[in-house]
Amino acid sequence: SLLASQLYRWMWPRLMKNTERVITVSNYTKVRLMELLPVPEEKISVIYEAADDRFQPAPLESVATVREKYGVRRERYVLSLGSLDLKKNLKNLVKAWENLGTAFKRDVELVLAGKQHDRLALKALGLDDLPDGVMFTGFVDDDDLPLLYSGASCFVFPSLYEGFGLPPLEAMACGTPVVVSNVTSLPEVCGDAALYVNPLDTDDIAEKIKALLDDTSLSKALRLKGRERAAQFSWEECAREHVRVFQELLAD
Repeated sequence: SLLASQLYRWMWPRLMKNTERVITVSNYTKVRLMELLPVPEEKISVIYEAADDRFQPAPLESVATVREKYGVRRERYVLSLGSLDLKKNLKNLVKAWENLGTAFKRDVELVLAGKQHDRLALKALGLDDLPDGVMFTGFVDDDDLPLLYSGASCFVFPSLYEGFGLPPLEAMACGTPVVVSNVTSLPEVCGDAALYVNPLDTDDIAEKIKALLDDTSLSKALRLKGRERAAQFSWEECAREHVRVFQELLAD
């Protein structure tokens, strides 16, 4: 809200005056912080998040069980995860899906996972008429999410803004090729292990989805790169870096 925004603008500069160190989750957020607040660079530490260990490739029989549980009808499906927050850009993803041919959508399903993903809620985004081949899972249990990632032909995350971007990393850890936006922190997190799109260009989003589904060699390469990339992030390293920052502050 406007009131909350005004409160933050008033509060944060005052908090920063007495702050010894700020920890952020990406270099992107570090730069944004320095642009918005009077924080010197030496006071900011970047410590990355990571995918939990439970995110790893799942057996086919487990994937089949979770597909049945959530009503995913086709073996090949494109997965998207997130809230209906405008920055998640769900509207452009659905429009991109609409750009794909009818024959294509007979064989592949777009699965929108999240507790707010229903037809009534989507009306707020101006999506009254949904294209064929789109389904909603509703809320997904935490234990089922790695299975849903693992079974997907690709994971699409066309977000307009992310401070870090955990879902693509979770998908990559499960061996699922990802399509992500080329903005904010996502290139920093995904490196060369993803296909990038302009999140405002629905044709670009559609083309990259189709490229992954049509090209098995590209898909296989990104599956391997994705797992390697996700393995570079760990909560153990995250904890060690936090301890290091605290030790530096205590030494000072």
